Amino acid sequence: MGTASIPGRGTGMTSVDIGPHYLGVMLGLAIGDALGAPVEFESLSEILAHRGDPGVADFEPHRGLPPGSYTDDTQMSIATARGTLDAHVAGAFGSTAEAAPRVWAAYQDWRETQDDPHQRRAPGSTCLSALRSGVMGTPDIPLNNGKGCGTIMRIAPCALLYPDDPFDWALACGAMTHSHPTGYFSGAAFALILHEVLNGKSLESAIEGARDRLQAQGFEADETRAVLETVLDQHRQDMPLHERIINTGAKGEGWVAEETLGIALSCALVHPTDFSAAVLAAVNITGDSDSTGSVTGALMGALLGVDAIPREWREQVENAALLTQLANDLYRAN
Repeated sequence: MGTASIPGRGTGMTSVDIGPHYLGVMLGLAIGDALGAPVEFESLSEILAHRGDPGVADFEPHRGLPPGSYTDDTQMSIATARGTLDAHVAGAFGSTAEAAPRVWAAYQDWRETQDDPHQRRAPGSTCLSALRSGVMGTPDIPLNNGKGCGTIMRIAPCALLYPDDPFDWALACGAMTHSHPTGYFSGAAFALILHEVLNGKSLESAIEGARDRLQAQGFEADETRAVLETVLDQHRQDMPLHERIINTGAKGEGWVAEETLGIALSCALVHPTDFSAAVLAAVNITGDSDSTGSVTGALMGALLGVDAIPREWREQVENAALLTQLANDLYRAN
């Protein structure tokens, strides 16, 4: 996977090197995470009261960490990337069952870092408890009824290295810790959308493809599929973004996986050529701002490539060199 024909960049179809888009995904997810982290537990009214309109506009310190510091979302995305690369190097992608333990091991490595106060970045309780159980969850071996956004916020690297398409791979990685079908189907749908975008599909077409893939999964995927239908319907009606966000689920706050998915897709559809506008819209909400920012950042990075991300954010985000190296490793492994 070296080049792809990318629509919507000028007239017609343009063949581009997608290496910069891989880098856009890895840096984009960390940047969105770092932008949203300081306001993760604030309501929109609180965000605006503390900062004025339009709210968060740049990196801010949080939890005693400097501006540009990310949370467990990026930490676990790094673990997903490392585990996926390990599976590739080991030649384990012959089956998901053979490859999955590599990512599980990387998640366990991450869990051990959470004993370090500097590395403990508000990790999700569902992820921690599932990993501490010592049992790797699968759709057939449920551990809980969790469908929090802990699946989708870490899943983007699954779209960057896997034969064919990453739907089943991302589903397996999500089900390791979250056993509600909506949790792992939301992550799988997002990975498929990223994959399709990287291969030249328009975002709307990629969402339609993921919707159809979910339709084929049966009733357990209905909740995730319904969110994609809502996102598409609202886009065709040209609904204001704040209304779209509210309508992505019960609360529209992104604490659960399907809402995070819906918010990220809506922000990207409204701001398809502006990384900053899309990501800042995703973090200036009442809800899980670091996760909605991270997922939106990954998506916009896939759509636009790394050069669309402001240079100062690329340079200031935590561990930019490591994220760049992982993106390059994932790209070269294809």
